[in-house]
Amino acid sequence: MTEAGDILDYPHNRAVADALVTTLEANGGGTGADHKTLVMLSGGIDSVSVLANVLEHTAHEVHAHHVELSNRENRQLAENDAVADVVDYCWRHYRDFSYSTSRSEFRMSTRGYDLIIAMFHAALVCISSGRNVSFVMTGHYQTSQSRARYGQQMLDSCFLAESQRPRWIRPFDGLPAVGNVKADIYRSVPPALAELGWSCRTPIAADDGFRPCGTCYACRNLEEARFPTATAGSG
Repeated sequence: MTEAGDILDYPHNRAVADALVTTLEANGGGTGADHKTLVMLSGGIDSVSVLANVLEHTAHEVHAHHVELSNRENRQLAENDAVADVVDYCWRHYRDFSYSTSRSEFRMSTRGYDLIIAMFHAALVCISSGRNVSFVMTGHYQTSQSRARYGQQMLDSCFLAESQRPRWIRPFDGLPAVGNVKADIYRSVPPALAELGWSCRTPIAADDGFRPCGTCYACRNLEEARFPTATAGSG
């Protein structure tokens, strides 16, 4: 992986594409058309990068699914707008894929239950599919063993037959834990697509829609991805 100050613009940055291929091979898969992949699309740059790279660098049959997560952060409307723009862009610039949505509202706790909800909805999509899904892909990075086991168990629990259970694949786990990984992810897709994603955790309503708060950790991470040379080494 390149150093933060040397990261090239799309399409020369292949860090995510290479990690995707490596992760698929490590999980008994390949890039051929004999696989069906479900991409869980939140609307953030991470899941946007996964969807675009699967469409570009594999021949998989692809289905993208967005879960409208209504929680205490109230970011679901901003994410919905971003997902609609991302799906339209990918349809026009990559290749055909199917797409669906669902909703979940859980405001009882400040703790994060997004993974549990996403894996449950992923299982429902897989069960509804006319063909067994090989892989469920998400944009998680450096997933702990306990978290990975928890997510896979939630997914597996919805299937009676082991042969029908998809593997949960996290391509970013194949990225080295050095340098500005977020910048590699950001530059793995065309700039116009990267800017369509939504990552802010606490969006601010405006007359023309929503704007990022600019202060949450997601906004700070995205700023470092956009301008790695300006923020590299800063505290």
